[in-house]
Amino acid sequence: MKIYLILFFCFSCLFILQFSTPYLTGTDPYLHIRVTTHQDHFAKQFPYTQASLFHESYADKEFLFHLILIPFLTIGETEGAKIATIVFSTLVILITYFVLNKRKVPIPVLFIFLFFASADLFLYRLSLARPHILSLFLTLYLCWALFENKRWLIAFLCAVFVLTYTAYHLVIGFALLYCLNKLFHTSKWNGMLLHFAIFGTFFGIFIHPHFPNNLLIWKVQNIDVLKLLWSGIDLGFADEIQPPDPRWFIINFTVAFFSLPIALFYCAWKKAEMKEDTTFFIFLAFGFLCLTMMSKRFAEYWPAYVILAVACLVRDAKLPLDWRYIFESPKNGENHNQFRTGRNVTIVFTIITAFFFVRTYTKALYLNSLEHEPYYREAALWMKEHVPDKETIFHGDWDDFPQLFYFNPDNYYLVCLDPIFMYAYDPNLWLKWRLIGRGESKHPDIEIKTLFNSRFAFFSIDFTDAIEQFRHHPKMTIGYEDEHCIVFQIHDEIRQKQNPREHYE
Repeated sequence: MKIYLILFFCFSCLFILQFSTPYLTGTDPYLHIRVTTHQDHFAKQFPYTQASLFHESYADKEFLFHLILIPFLTIGETEGAKIATIVFSTLVILITYFVLNKRKVPIPVLFIFLFFASADLFLYRLSLARPHILSLFLTLYLCWALFENKRWLIAFLCAVFVLTYTAYHLVIGFALLYCLNKLFHTSKWNGMLLHFAIFGTFFGIFIHPHFPNNLLIWKVQNIDVLKLLWSGIDLGFADEIQPPDPRWFIINFTVAFFSLPIALFYCAWKKAEMKEDTTFFIFLAFGFLCLTMMSKRFAEYWPAYVILAVACLVRDAKLPLDWRYIFESPKNGENHNQFRTGRNVTIVFTIITAFFFVRTYTKALYLNSLEHEPYYREAALWMKEHVPDKETIFHGDWDDFPQLFYFNPDNYYLVCLDPIFMYAYDPNLWLKWRLIGRGESKHPDIEIKTLFNSRFAFFSIDFTDAIEQFRHHPKMTIGYEDEHCIVFQIHDEIRQKQNPREHYE
């Protein structure tokens, strides 16, 4: 099947998925859009978060991603982000097909569809306008470069990865695993490709416009986060940082979870010898399975490498999988029973793949249909009109920031992305912030004004204790309120309480 037909079909599926809702999928894309349009890409300060490590030690972890996003956003912010996501995801499909074809896998297109169907969460994450899609593309491209012994391409890809994604230690891990896998098969150590990967990684670190801040941010997000998680300290991390529930994991990763053990069993039953690329992908799949069980943030890597491992196992076991069994007749002298077996295997494999593809895709369409207008839009616009420019707004949760920043970039806030950046900036300040958000501060008005330099406080409606405390506080009045959130104004003197509806009359 021609590659351009496959790409057209995949692009169309991704296009329909993206534009099945007028809204962006997820919350983080709002942050990436506004960083792209408003932040000086070469500045080492990020004034929009006043109580975060980014304030004075800023490093854009997704620097290259934001630069690439610029031309897409000229189309329109929402539309451009959606188109960019479609293009990035199509590139992932293209490089996957390229890798499968170079590994001489039978019917690569079937494994492309299995790739799509490997996990519900995988397809959902391919719908997010976030840099992890580019990171997956780069790691897949790196695999091809490793197999082809393209030394300088390996160094280049590692440098680009550093400028695109925060977990740039992964590419060194890929090269190390490849060299160890080579040692496993040949009993000879050759670390040349590893040396080029290390060179490229450090080159990317040093040429990053935010060096050496990028090293600090890497340490905080990749080492400090894990240390805090494993020590049992809960900062209120994002759900994707948390380990998955085992039952949820099996349900959402059904294809990826069961396909590799089945393929391994079949390969063992056939007593097939596994080639170097097969064991490499198996090791990668196992490694990313372990990482995914510790944190859902690796959810896009594990299914991808499971499908590559399965495809190579099918090839090694010589499973009779070929389109000619369906569309052609047996050749002269060919065993008719074997041909009939090949036809049955190909048909069954195609039907199973099609079933899971349709199942996963329709579920993704349903999940996208649940996307809604951003909850904090009206509150952000109210603050944009009523709060002086560059004044800091207190907010109760770190993940309030993307929407607030997107709709109101004229003001400053406290922290974005993960709470670890406030904790790393000042642990005592983080504790005060946490207590205020729980409604446990004795003098929230004084602490918000003196510690956070704020006169306005934003809370999503689930901060019930803090909201109740603020409603009855004599120096606080409600500036804005709806079913999703509330904004309080803090005064120097005791104010008479008002009905919040008066503010709209």
